[in-house]
Amino acid sequence: MFIKALTLIVLIMIVITLIKRGKKAGNSISTTVNAPSENNMKRCAECGTHLPEQEALTYQTLSFCCNDHKKLYLKDKKT
Repeated sequence: MFIKALTLIVLIMIVITLIKRGKKAGNSISTTVNAPSENNMKRCAECGTHLPEQEALTYQTLSFCCNDHKKLYLKDKKT
């Protein structure tokens, strides 16, 4: 009798643990899938720093982290 009750308690604990793990895995997958589309990164053509696309200054197809780097890059290319 005691062994049956102990086995039942262990089985219930295993089922509860598996259910909790399943819920945690489901939440982390949905946040991971959405994150990359929101955080597109651009690389500064002058210094190589990566920054969010919304903060990057663009000139034609190039991206820059600040106006000074844009001016330096264009100055170097003219000479």
